[in-house]
Amino acid sequence: MENRAEEYRRRAERCLEMGPTFHNPQARDVLLQMAHVWLRLADKCEYANEMVGRSKTAEEAQPVVQQQQQIQPKKEDE
Repeated sequence: MENRAEEYRRRAERCLEMGPTFHNPQARDVLLQMAHVWLRLADKCEYANEMVGRSKTAEEAQPVVQQQQQIQPKKEDE
């Protein structure tokens, strides 16, 4: 299964492939703009994945500190 960034890049490629098949220059421009948007989304998706990966790496590098509660003996007058 491909990730979202790959999917967005594939969609951009399809826009660029379809552009020359249109005779209307405005339609070609719209497809070119759509390709740019798909590529920007792919870049943002990859950046977000990098940030998530970095935060997971940082979490793994830091030891987890847990506080344990000790049971206190009851006082005789309670």
